[in-house]
Amino acid sequence: MENQKKSKGTTVLIVLLLLITIVAVAIASYAWAKYTSSTSGNAVANIAKWNVTFNTSDELVVSQQSHVVTGKIAPGSKGTFSVAPVPNDTEVCFNYTITITDAYLVDSTGTKVTSISGLPSGTSLSDFYSHLIVKNNGTTLTIGGANPTEVTGTYNLGSHNSTTGAALDGTSTFDWEWKFSDTNDANYDAIDTAVGQAVAAGTVQGLKFDYTITAVQVDPQNANH
Repeated sequence: MENQKKSKGTTVLIVLLLLITIVAVAIASYAWAKYTSSTSGNAVANIAKWNVTFNTSDELVVSQQSHVVTGKIAPGSKGTFSVAPVPNDTEVCFNYTITITDAYLVDSTGTKVTSISGLPSGTSLSDFYSHLIVKNNGTTLTIGGANPTEVTGTYNLGSHNSTTGAALDGTSTFDWEWKFSDTNDANYDAIDTAVGQAVAAGTVQGLKFDYTITAVQVDPQNANH
């Protein structure tokens, strides 16, 4: 009797295992029988060129003048110099800023001269530098100091000469002038004379303007640059 019970239990267990196996096989067969597709790939975009260089002046261009040795400047001299970003084959728009950061006398080695002899009492080279004017598009610029004037422009694709960087809006050309006289300044002529005598003494050779120029890409998502 007891053996019969064990035999029935074994039979039931075997039947259950068979059922479970059949169900599992059926589920597996269904899973592998459905349609499937797969692939792999990539997405590529070409990167725009950034090849901005700068066309900068190594010397001041002196306008045609009389009564002064060629290649020299004196009170009353004027001329131009050019500072420009050169887009070359750059493929993005960019904004640029040009700032005249300083104007000063230099000696034969190009070193800044900080003082000269012969200046009128109570004056300094800072008074001489007030005799210098730099303009851009007719606007007089503040040279150096805490708040120098920033000349700004934008390169829209094709808006500048790709070789020289010359801007169509004139932002790349600066006009400079050493004023000839100032009737409101009693020391004006004496200060200029001291500079000329310093050149004769060999302590001063020339006049230099320093500037900075920066180009920054325009945000391509900004439609109102």
